[in-house]
Amino acid sequence: MTVIATLDEFKRTVDKVWAGISTSCAVCTDPDCLGYIWLLEEEEEPLLDAGVQIVQVNGESGPLFLDNYERDAQGRLVVNQRGPRCPWRGPDGRCTIHASRPLVCHMYPLGIERDGAGGYDWALHTDCHYVRSRTADQLAALLDGLRGVINNTAPTLIDLIVTAFAKSDSVAAEGTPLNRYLPVAPVEMPKRTR
Repeated sequence: MTVIATLDEFKRTVDKVWAGISTSCAVCTDPDCLGYIWLLEEEEEPLLDAGVQIVQVNGESGPLFLDNYERDAQGRLVVNQRGPRCPWRGPDGRCTIHASRPLVCHMYPLGIERDGAGGYDWALHTDCHYVRSRTADQLAALLDGLRGVINNTAPTLIDLIVTAFAKSDSVAAEGTPLNRYLPVAPVEMPKRTR
């Protein structure tokens, strides 16, 4: 496998791993898949051009999300609700912005999760219908394939993805239950430059 150096290459490579997932997506009830869809800064303009509403939390340097947040009586975002429904998921369960969907949607059910010890894991979410329907052999092959994608992605691109996730995770409500997942690989946190 050649080095995955761009966001588009990463999306295409991950899409190949999820061949046949769309039938599972149509019956999805996993709350993590349905809401709090974080974005990379590079995704903002193309999504806005596609008519997608985006919200930035905590000021100009805060994380970006698809805007599916509830509002309180004063119009402020309610960020501690688990799994608000994605506004771009149609009644048939299919994505209505499929061609423009953000990275996190290409990746899912691969995600990044807190490991409970102060770090993060690349994680295969086990609440996903597609994952639950795999045999043990299929699941092992899936985990191997995901490790291959992660190991063959340029460190600069991994840093870009992990940094965007960490910003989004920083606004997660305390006490939010951790998702159920199988660890794929530990996340190497980006090195901070001064």
